[in-house]
Amino acid sequence: MDLKSTLQGNMKQGDVFIDKMDKVFASLRADFDVASAQFSKKKIEELNKVHVDATKKVSTLAVQAQESNGFIKGLRGTGKSHLLLLARDKINTGSKHICIYINLQEHLNIGGSVVVQERFYVWALLKQLKRQLMYIIDEQNEAESTITKMVKKVSKFFLVNEEKEQQDKLTSVFLKLEQLIRQGEDELEMFSLKKSAGQRSESTNSWGMGAEVDSKGKFKIKAQESESIKGMESLEVGYGAERILDIERLKTMLIEIVNILGINGITFFYDEWSMLDNKDQHTLSKLIRALSSSPLYHWVAYIPYKSSLGVLEQSADMPHNIDLDLQFIYEENNKVCMNYFIEFIDNRLKLVFESEVFKAAAFIRQNVMELMVKSSMGNTRDFGVMLNKAWNNYRQDYLVTEKNKVISKKHVQTAIKALAEEKQANLQAKNSSKYSERLWMEIIKFISEKKHTHFCIELSDKNVDLIKEEEFIDLLYHRLVHLRKKDYPAKDGGEDRLAIYSADVSVLFYQIFETRSDSKKIKLVTDSSTIHNQIRRYIFNIEGCINEFRMEQGKQIMCTNPECKKIITEEMKLAWENKMCIYCLTPFSKEDTPIRVKLA
Repeated sequence: MDLKSTLQGNMKQGDVFIDKMDKVFASLRADFDVASAQFSKKKIEELNKVHVDATKKVSTLAVQAQESNGFIKGLRGTGKSHLLLLARDKINTGSKHICIYINLQEHLNIGGSVVVQERFYVWALLKQLKRQLMYIIDEQNEAESTITKMVKKVSKFFLVNEEKEQQDKLTSVFLKLEQLIRQGEDELEMFSLKKSAGQRSESTNSWGMGAEVDSKGKFKIKAQESESIKGMESLEVGYGAERILDIERLKTMLIEIVNILGINGITFFYDEWSMLDNKDQHTLSKLIRALSSSPLYHWVAYIPYKSSLGVLEQSADMPHNIDLDLQFIYEENNKVCMNYFIEFIDNRLKLVFESEVFKAAAFIRQNVMELMVKSSMGNTRDFGVMLNKAWNNYRQDYLVTEKNKVISKKHVQTAIKALAEEKQANLQAKNSSKYSERLWMEIIKFISEKKHTHFCIELSDKNVDLIKEEEFIDLLYHRLVHLRKKDYPAKDGGEDRLAIYSADVSVLFYQIFETRSDSKKIKLVTDSSTIHNQIRRYIFNIEGCINEFRMEQGKQIMCTNPECKKIITEEMKLAWENKMCIYCLTPFSKEDTPIRVKLA
């Protein structure tokens, strides 16, 4: 096609252009799973071409991951998978280190559900090690690849000594690796069969699956019926340690591979950590800690607020931290944010059209682009969703009228409001607490009174715990509240530091950009000076809100003594046992006593 420099000029070419534009924006939709491309060299090349490394995080991760452990945190749409895959590719381009990407939801999925147990974790790592080595040496057909062929290619890539002794060692390691993977697959098949059998007999039986290591170092799989079913024998199958590795022997084998290949180490990237429940995160964290020692390194990517790192300590076990939530804050640097999202679009146009003739400036004006960047709060996925919706609105209008020259403010406004509706619907349908919407309404009420989008929460010991409560976490997770500054000094030398938050701009679009009523108008904060001079005074009382919710739930009460008014929580056993306030010894009223939920 004859690509023009204007949107209207290109639209006149019909479907040939429109189809390509659909392709440009296809990868910006919220359901795009970049991790699905992990073993496609073509897809990784495309990721590199569209990537905007404004903050140089790929290079930072690629260096740090070869020296130590760490974690990457960020909400959905901040680019965790994108960053892991590009850093992995950068590391594996050389021949001195191996980086293994593991999608936990995919690779620990046994019979339709995620199972986190030592033997399956070991199997997943071995299988991904083999797949990654084949990816590095460009061996595309795993089923037809022979050990001899693989050893030859690996030796060539990593410049392994060609002496027979070294080649024999390498061959032995790959034979062992292949054998263990096959045996692991046999065990998984047996596990799945037993799991299916348990599910089929669920109406009459209740099976529980478990594993343990006995005194002789043997793995045992047990499927035992619940206590309600008597007289049935348990099924126990033993596996010798020579069949399925434990963590220590896995560590020994990995270090042996490092030594034979003459590389500096192996790093494991764990993605989709937050898809595991807290129990599985805890189990997996213990396995990672057991396997963690030089030259073996581990990086975990997770969604904050919805995840736990288990036994892994951020300073001791995971010393490095990359925070993606705070990388594009418009209030910090307007120019950096705008340039990032313009390049974000331009790179995708160049990839699809293989030309630099047609750019972002040709189809969306600067002021409209700025409106989208502000409304996205710097979240790449939200920006992509808005842009995709705006393009669809424009295309629909143009095909009817053939008059629109560019994506207009009207198209973008409709897209922003549609995303806002989706966010609020998600909170309503997927909240962790029925009080999450109430807290959201309290925040909206507060910022409406203060006439600014931003607000503060004092980082007192109590509030640090309260912002981890499920109601506030829901608002962060669904991107209705956004953290803007983590640790900020209080106004007039206050004792407690502040966390600066903003309500979502897309949800407040009418109050910020459209209303002419002074009583409804809310000012969008776009600079640091406003935060420093005004926002620091706007302290939201999260403690009062959460206390009110917990009292309604019957989980706590307030002391009736007007000079005390301390909160009695359900963890204060002594207070409930003696039916009196532990602070001032005032007896509970008759109305308070019945709402006690339970004594733990």
